[in-house]
Amino acid sequence: MVDIQQIVDLWLSGVDSVKHFVPPDHWPSPAAVGMMAVVAGAVAAFWGARLLRLVYIFGFMAGGAALGIQAARYFEIEDLVGLVLGTGLLGLFGHLFYRWWVGMTAGLFAVVMIAALGGPQFLPVIEREWQAFTDQRLGTADGEYPLPDPQESGSLVGPGIGPYLNDLWSYCNREHTALTSKTLLIVGLVWLVGLFIGVAMPRITSIVGTSFIGVLGLAMGSAVLLSSYVPDFWSLVLRESLWFLGITAVLLLASLTFQARPRPKPAAIPTTATAA
Repeated sequence: MVDIQQIVDLWLSGVDSVKHFVPPDHWPSPAAVGMMAVVAGAVAAFWGARLLRLVYIFGFMAGGAALGIQAARYFEIEDLVGLVLGTGLLGLFGHLFYRWWVGMTAGLFAVVMIAALGGPQFLPVIEREWQAFTDQRLGTADGEYPLPDPQESGSLVGPGIGPYLNDLWSYCNREHTALTSKTLLIVGLVWLVGLFIGVAMPRITSIVGTSFIGVLGLAMGSAVLLSSYVPDFWSLVLRESLWFLGITAVLLLASLTFQARPRPKPAAIPTTATAA
């Protein structure tokens, strides 16, 4: 049986951990997080496959704008020139290689799914090793850890996240070399399989992926809102968890059916024959 409350607690714990690297004035409220997840999940579940190309293009355009401005300042030219060139070139790049972006995203999604399915079995080991890594990194074992202050850098991401990830990678390589190598091999193979499927069948992959992610966002957002603001009703949901899972499954089926429906063909324009 799937423990819904455990999944929600794990989600909230992950969000709380991210807060250590985000300035307090950027912390969204649980209501805002839940509502954003519900709205974004609904859009992704029913229109995600049709909007996915635009999402990639606009994402590349945003990245291109930032890189273009940085390049313009480096070469000491007008920011507007860098903005236009960066936005246009990377937007075109996102459009032309759309099939490959779908494949890469599918590979990442496959890795996340394998981790989610196999993770609970190894959760005690992961927690023990995470505790050992944290104790070793900070030189303490009392459970009280100094956290990076993101306000010191004035940016959205705290200054300690880069060295933190580097230390984690060094710890895994030093303490569990063989396990790290095997894990990377498995992750790489799973990612390649997802990449191949996404490149070979981009439409099916986009439909299945956006439907699953959208319904998951709807379910998680609803669960966070209910558990935070309507605890009595949430207790009832937990007692009847099969209903919650059943509604989620029906919603997923509806999402897949809606997105996979044949697209209407544009009406043919009548032409009049001209006499010779």
